[in-house]
Amino acid sequence: MKGLLSIDVSNEQRDTPIVFIVGCGRSGTTLLQSLMNSHPNIVATHECMFVLTLYPAFGRIRNWGKKDILRFVEALDLMKIFSLWSLDKKALIAELLTASEFADYPLLCKMVYYKMRKDKKKILALIDKNPLHSIFIKKILAIFPEARFIHLVRDPRDTVNSNIKRFNKKNTFFLARKWVGFNGKIEHMKFQIPDKVFTILYEDMIINTENVFRQLCNYLEVDYNTAIMNHDFRERLQRYEGLKFYERAKMIHQNLLEPINAANIGKWKNEMSEFDRTVTEIITRKFARKYYGYDIKMVKSSMVKISLLAILKSNIQYTLWEFFTKLRFSNLKFNIYYRKKRNLFR
Repeated sequence: MKGLLSIDVSNEQRDTPIVFIVGCGRSGTTLLQSLMNSHPNIVATHECMFVLTLYPAFGRIRNWGKKDILRFVEALDLMKIFSLWSLDKKALIAELLTASEFADYPLLCKMVYYKMRKDKKKILALIDKNPLHSIFIKKILAIFPEARFIHLVRDPRDTVNSNIKRFNKKNTFFLARKWVGFNGKIEHMKFQIPDKVFTILYEDMIINTENVFRQLCNYLEVDYNTAIMNHDFRERLQRYEGLKFYERAKMIHQNLLEPINAANIGKWKNEMSEFDRTVTEIITRKFARKYYGYDIKMVKSSMVKISLLAILKSNIQYTLWEFFTKLRFSNLKFNIYYRKKRNLFR
């Protein structure tokens, strides 16, 4: 009876739809994730990136034994998931072992997501948020063929400005190129799989919140619930007080400590230097206007000179960065080493 029960539970988890929030970083993806997690039938996790990171080492295992399960959990531990998600390691091991006879990599990953359900009874969708997933959509579909994607887009000037202000990043050329690169990858995949990608403009999400989320819930095939309008980021953040990443998360996502408001729309107008604005507009304007209708008009200034060579170099730099990023995600040990060196575990 216990075996049959574990099969039933695992089948329910296997059949739960999985959705990935994608888009360039600082486009409002954390706000979207937090709002969706407020839905009583949705688990929307804060980012960890464990699915793609662990796939090279575990994705092709067909017959999972106890040793494989234990290695998988230890790899999760390396990802800091037990502190990041406040999970009970022993409880996860026990649960995964009940499914070892019929497990595969996608099922075990979904079982990990399910541990974030807390007191939610019926789960109708699992949502994973990470901007970096934008360049891995094809690989995600290889792992979860049924996966769908919520694509969030924000005015490139506000996106680049937010990266500059919040992270003190200096390379505006690269930041603007990354905006085009991430959204370009998504648009390319959207052309191939139009039914699997739902695009939202950040500005619409903030100004027409209820209407946007009613459409999104319809796309996800879950009932709209007014709980979505009251995200719980402040409450969830408090759970991590005292841990290393608490202050960093608080600093990065200061705006999420307040109710939804339009104060962050158009901040670039007062905060961006003329140089940063010009660089961003040169690199992003055609793409932003063509795909998303952002009316970016270049305002020429005799005070700002942008060389064609710098524009070309930024394209090469981004291309090399994307190549290296995909390369490191093809090897678990190298990726873990790199993340430790760059302090990418939060």
